[in-house]
Amino acid sequence: MVVSLKGGDIRVLPLFNDECASCAAGCSKRGEPFAVTNPNKLPLKTGVIVSISSPKQIQAVEGLLSLLVPFTCSVAAYFAAVPLAGCFGLQAGDGLRAVSVLVGLALSSLGVLIITRKLPFRKKPEIREILHQADA
Repeated sequence: MVVSLKGGDIRVLPLFNDECASCAAGCSKRGEPFAVTNPNKLPLKTGVIVSISSPKQIQAVEGLLSLLVPFTCSVAAYFAAVPLAGCFGLQAGDGLRAVSVLVGLALSSLGVLIITRKLPFRKKPEIREILHQADA
C-alpha cells in the first residue's frame, strides 16, 4: 500500500502475500515502509494498493545463474571424476561419475541459493500494477 508520495520518493507499506514468502528482501517481514520506483508512470496516490516486484534485469540474471552455474558445475564434476578418483587410487566408473555429478549439482545449487539470498538488493523494487484504488 502506498503510504507516501514526496517528489520522486515513493514509499510503500508491505502487505504479506504468497510471493513475499519466497522473496529474500524481507521487507514484508520487517513491516516498515520502503522505497520503490514507478517505471510505468502509474497514477498513484496515498492508500493505493499496488503489486511490486524486483526489476526484470535482476530476475533475468538470477534465473540464468540458477540454471547455468549448476549445469556447468555438474558437467565439470563429471569430467573431474577421473582425475579425482586417480588421486585416491580408485577407478572412475559410471557410479562414481554419477555421484560426482550429483554432488556438483547439489553444492553449486546450494551456493547459488546462498549467494542470491545474501547479496544486497541493489535496485529498488518496481511497482508492477495497481491492485486497488484508494477511496476518494
